[in-house]
Amino acid sequence: MAVQLLLGPALSYRHLGRLSTDPVQSEMEKLERPAESYSAELGLTYALTPRLSLLTGLGYSEYATRLDLTVKQPVVVYESFRRPVLEYTTNGLFNTLYVPDSIPSSNEEEQQRVRHRDVYRFVSVPLQVQYQLGTAGRFSYGLTLGATANLYVGGRTTQASGCGCDQDSWNLGKSPFRMVSLGLTAGSSLRYRLAGRWNLSLQPTFNYLLTPLAQTPDRSARHILSAGMRTGVSFDLR
Repeated sequence: MAVQLLLGPALSYRHLGRLSTDPVQSEMEKLERPAESYSAELGLTYALTPRLSLLTGLGYSEYATRLDLTVKQPVVVYESFRRPVLEYTTNGLFNTLYVPDSIPSSNEEEQQRVRHRDVYRFVSVPLQVQYQLGTAGRFSYGLTLGATANLYVGGRTTQASGCGCDQDSWNLGKSPFRMVSLGLTAGSSLRYRLAGRWNLSLQPTFNYLLTPLAQTPDRSARHILSAGMRTGVSFDLR
């Protein structure tokens, strides 16, 4: 058996799947772009055979997308003037009075830069199979394949109403997103044996959220995906 700690950055994005029934929300989501994210995992590995091992543990992941927009809104410019008003007097004369007034004189556009990072945070429980393909001196290399149970714990997303300039924050108890979801994990591993029972690990990893994250039809289904590189150490318990 061995205990390992891995963490590292990734690039995350999403597959929208079923589009939102809200056309404004749908168009906003189509403008999302990939963003940096990260994950960390503390795991326990059990060797079934000299080459095959099973891993489980506890992890934390933050996936993200970004919006970088220039929003144009019409602005009406008003021109002020004094409007004449005639008032009849008792001696049969008209006195001219002037009151302040204004009229629209031109239409202009106002530009506003919107830069948002939408975030989705998960606590996860992985169940992975690791297969060692070979060794070279102190190095060993192999493949990793498995599934992950994810618990949504919060985040923030951009509002589709108005100019999309504001964000909503969500937590575990209240959100439009599914609380529990299932994901797939695939990757490779490179291990270097240090002194004693310590090992240095490097794992390129790909993750895909199978379960649609959104649970309401006013948002697109949203399947999150990411590709990253995790590094860390492991300690043999034998």
